Amino acid sequence: MSMMPVNTESFDKEVLGDDGFKMMFIGAEWCGHCKAMKPGVMEFSSENPEIKLCYADADESEELLSKFGITSIPTTLVFKDKKEVLRKVGALSKQELGEIVKTYL
Repeated sequence: MSMMPVNTESFDKEVLGDDGFKMMFIGAEWCGHCKAMKPGVMEFSSENPEIKLCYADADESEELLSKFGITSIPTTLVFKDKKEVLRKVGALSKQELGEIVKTYL
């Protein structure tokens, strides 16, 4: 499974549309840390197809960034049952993503 792209318009449906555990990554093509994080996220995604992973491009989702007060990327938001339960700023490794899942799933 790959990351599902989301933007300001699709966020409510894709991330908050139903209960469950979801992770959303916010980054940009020009962001070096985002690029460095992407291979680990993609590997994590393929190893954990039951987890819904979403990606929002910061340049295309300014309203979404404003809504969540995001000022730095990459930022990872974790939602459980339609509520934000964790926010991590900075690049995360595949192992760190696994620890988040163990804690909140």
